[in-house]
Amino acid sequence: MNTGQQLVVLNGHQKSVRHATFSADGLRVVTASDDRTARLWDANTGKALSVLEEHTGKVVRVAFSTDNQRIATASWDNTAKIWDVNTGERLLTLPHKGSVRKVAFSPNGLQILTASADWTARLWNAQNGQKLVMFAHKHAVWHAGFSPDGTQVITGSKDHTARLWD
Repeated sequence: MNTGQQLVVLNGHQKSVRHATFSADGLRVVTASDDRTARLWDANTGKALSVLEEHTGKVVRVAFSTDNQRIATASWDNTAKIWDVNTGERLLTLPHKGSVRKVAFSPNGLQILTASADWTARLWNAQNGQKLVMFAHKHAVWHAGFSPDGTQVITGSKDHTARLWD
């Protein structure tokens, strides 16, 4: 069995890294950590580009917008936050009544989807943070995602169901 060749080590988090993902162009990586931060990295050099550090709980998921200009973070502090990739500035805070477990941008980048332990998934306007739709379950929602064309949402819950929504 062959082993992969390590290219870069991303050092800087003080606690466990929970999630990491590439930007669509492959030039950057964002990581989420129990140290209550997300960090943006140059994927080629491993150089830290910015630290996103306004969360007060573990950051468990991260996502890039399709145009690579924004990052979304999901945290156990009951919020998702949207950040400007170039400045590291927080643009929006999306509140929940329970920890946020998943965050995703729609394929066109106009909406954001969050999944929460408050038994809901929520669809938000990605420009102004207005809540557009709430999808209710009978227990914590662990996952939420968009169909490839952005016209449907799928949610997965501790209530033993996955549900498709228009």
